[in-house]
Amino acid sequence: MTWTAEIVVYRLIRAADTMRRMPGGGLRPAGFRSAWPALRDEWADQLARVGAEETRGRDRSRLAPPRPGEIDRMYQCMDWMVHVDDPEHRKALMIYCRDKAHGWRFSRTCKKLGWNRRTAYNRKHKAAQQLAAVLNNKMVSLPQADIDAVAQIAANHMRNTATMGNRAGAPKSWIADGAKPQMFAPEPADP
Repeated sequence: MTWTAEIVVYRLIRAADTMRRMPGGGLRPAGFRSAWPALRDEWADQLARVGAEETRGRDRSRLAPPRPGEIDRMYQCMDWMVHVDDPEHRKALMIYCRDKAHGWRFSRTCKKLGWNRRTAYNRKHKAAQQLAAVLNNKMVSLPQADIDAVAQIAANHMRNTATMGNRAGAPKSWIADGAKPQMFAPEPADP
């Protein structure tokens, strides 16, 4: 079996999800700090904060940390990105995978960045195709689990498309039967 663009995107989304679940994901450069000690919260302040979070419906559960094999696959996927020649294509692919891993809408991110959505999808697809070609040329082994997962996703997509009704099928004509514009109507026969 060979690498395809869909399998590459699947692996990169999994890598982005692994990165999201890494402990210490909030570590960033400190920037400006204050020499003043942190304020100690009073019990009433803590209760008020917990009550406000519950009313907002926030999910305070923590994500399970990734397993070592997932981390290895994440680093392997990160190494692939050097093979995408165009930085705009690389950026579109990376942002798409990040958005999918977080459950965000890529179209909304395109709007925020001022990108044309169709162009961003094309760039993402070209980058994934380029990576698939590189992986096939290097003869990188393709795990069966990835093939099965992508096949399952495709099957679910086809099932969802089939249940959409006529919207997924051929478009209906909006012109009534027998009503053709004059320029397309056959000319009357001369008697």
